[in-house]
Amino acid sequence: MADQIKTRLEPITFSEIFKKSFGTKNLNIEKIIIPKIQRDYAQGRQTKKIKVIREKFLKALFESINKNEPLTLDLVYGDINNKGVMIPLDGQQRLTTLFLLHWYAYRKFEFENPNELIDFNFLKNFSYDTRYTARHFCEKLFDEKFKPSFKKNLSEDIINQAWFPLSWKDDPTVSSMLVMLDAIDDKFKYEKDLWKKLQSGLISFYFLPIEDMGLTDDLYIKMNSRGKPLTDFENLKAEFIDKISQLEENSKIDVGTTERISKKIDIDWTDMLWNCRDKNIKNGSPYVIDDSFLNYFRFICNVIRYENSLSNFDFNIIYKKENIELFEKYFDCWCEIQNHKMIDKFFDDYVTTESHVADKILTDNANYFKDCLRRERFPLRDFLMLYAFQKYLLNKNKIDDKDFRRRIRIINNLINNSEFDIREEDMNAFVNQVEKIIIEGEIDIEVKSGGFNSYQRKEEKSKLIWTEKNPNESELLFELEDHKLLYGQIDIVGLENQNFFERFISLFNCNYDLINCALLSIDGDYCQQDNYNRFQYGSQKEISWQNLFHHSSSLGFDDTKKILKNLLSRTQNFTDKYLKEEIIDKYIKKCEAESIFDWNYYFVKYEDFRPKKFNGKYYWYDSNKTYEFVVLENLKRAKSSYQPFIKAIHAKIKNFDDYGRIFIFGDKYIECKNDSYLIKEVITNKISRIKINQNNGIDTENRIEKMKRYMKKNYGWQ
Repeated sequence: MADQIKTRLEPITFSEIFKKSFGTKNLNIEKIIIPKIQRDYAQGRQTKKIKVIREKFLKALFESINKNEPLTLDLVYGDINNKGVMIPLDGQQRLTTLFLLHWYAYRKFEFENPNELIDFNFLKNFSYDTRYTARHFCEKLFDEKFKPSFKKNLSEDIINQAWFPLSWKDDPTVSSMLVMLDAIDDKFKYEKDLWKKLQSGLISFYFLPIEDMGLTDDLYIKMNSRGKPLTDFENLKAEFIDKISQLEENSKIDVGTTERISKKIDIDWTDMLWNCRDKNIKNGSPYVIDDSFLNYFRFICNVIRYENSLSNFDFNIIYKKENIELFEKYFDCWCEIQNHKMIDKFFDDYVTTESHVADKILTDNANYFKDCLRRERFPLRDFLMLYAFQKYLLNKNKIDDKDFRRRIRIINNLINNSEFDIREEDMNAFVNQVEKIIIEGEIDIEVKSGGFNSYQRKEEKSKLIWTEKNPNESELLFELEDHKLLYGQIDIVGLENQNFFERFISLFNCNYDLINCALLSIDGDYCQQDNYNRFQYGSQKEISWQNLFHHSSSLGFDDTKKILKNLLSRTQNFTDKYLKEEIIDKYIKKCEAESIFDWNYYFVKYEDFRPKKFNGKYYWYDSNKTYEFVVLENLKRAKSSYQPFIKAIHAKIKNFDDYGRIFIFGDKYIECKNDSYLIKEVITNKISRIKINQNNGIDTENRIEKMKRYMKKNYGWQ
């Protein structure tokens, strides 16, 4: 039928398609847009099969151009709407490659003939709408400031542009286009007058408009059902069945395996995946099941890869007897759950996402299996959690349910506290440790490197022994573990302080700012210091307390624990009223009565030292922690940093200079020193020193109130 259609059509070039009218309605094509419903651009993928297709196609294009022999490609057809937008129904891959070839020719002509102008604007009328990244990439290719050097790979030139976010490389269409552009450059780099040859009509194709029929999901699905394998799943399934059939013929797997697995793919596994589909996607879409199968297939291949410490990902890893068996088990175990209990209910029995629930783990993922089905790039931490559940399902006959609940809690704690340890290259160590914990209940603390955070492994080992000795108190420990500031690491309280478990929860139900002030009101300094003279205190944000309560390279964890213990020992039930009236107010009154105004006093007394939007980070210029420091917005001194002893003087003081050290007003600026304030005149360098009375470096008068009076008297500040 296609050949019969071609006899009624005239070949057309990529540039001509934007200049002619088509169909009985004489519609002009103003733009060509690849819609969301289409696949990503595939001819630049790095698979063996696609490489062959790419090389053959480019070879055919090159020979046509090089030998000056016309080449007419296959039929392209699509819908033209009333706005002149043509949406290809078939021919997307060819059109995209022709677009890239013409763009390359235009850029090459521009490079070789900088003083000549050509009409290339029709190229801007081709775009992708599969993802916003692909659309913006097509637009940015025409950035006026971008001039390819043609001295290195085109992809390198493009990626190095300021407008190219590195995240764009994760878009399959963008990454595929980059590969194709490099391939085009490699093939055509020595071809002269490429632009003129393309405009001469050497490369053409047939185009058929489909009138009076919009491009809908239903039409797309119908075309798919007529034998067009439009998804990666269809290709993978065909290859998969063919490969295991060959294994069976060669007696490398059991007789009947091919038929059994083929049936399961079509019926059992498809039914299971269908029940797990995302309800937000329109029912009937072929991509619901296809993408889910591919994503889980990828997960299983990664399991095999990590367990065997293989570096490179390859779908072909599956084609061994033991891996085929594993593949089948990994699908069947979810079908078994589906037969007697919905998968959502299975996870709901072990997982909570809101707050602590007895016998459940607290996570941010309600269903790791469904999440895996939805995501091509499955995060490693979620991979390990799903792997742990898989290990349990495949070994349910060996693992008591109570034991599994205890072990999955250990896994959850380890993952939550190994954020910076979980890396692709170390996944063999991680899966080995997960398997040992789930199957045997053993935590390996002897491994010096690789796998979960070594400190957390030791803590989990200690807690496991503790819960075995204190079964009636275990729930108190688990509730403490699930606290949002701890997420599994409880050493800031300590197993030895069992009577403080509930007190910690009571304390941190109070206002964070009051807790911060209460800790500063107790003798000692509870902060922690990193290698850059930055000091971490609590704040009104959770992240500051999380930083304090987890072991890191910062110094002072033991001091934090000691002072927190001091506070926890004060009462069983903490309230905001208790913190303010019994600790904070009494501390302020004591300091004022004794005229001892150390920096703790100012922290507690003045809110400017504890800004709401900051994360409790401070920078001291003196390691002895004098009065010379700044409040940091994030990790570095910047324009937003400020000196709180200056800021607290007056509400209008906002914008600081010199990374927060000075405040400029008029032709003067204020600077806070350890024993005084300095007011300097910018032009004359005249300095006025407002001396602060001290005893052994500690203020014996309130410097902020003194400076307020000084500025009011001498500069009229109200």
